[in-house]
Amino acid sequence: MGHGVGFEIGLLLITTPLIMWTLKLGFVAVIVINLGQSLFF
Repeated sequence: MGHGVGFEIGLLLITTPLIMWTLKLGFVAVIVINLGQSLFF
């Protein structure tokens, strides 16, 4: 039981930064695309 909980917490600690990094990357990509469109169009 305790091992399962520890595994879930470990998984959470790993996935949370990954999700935040992905969101940040997507946010930057959207800004870059918007800037590119305003520059070229």
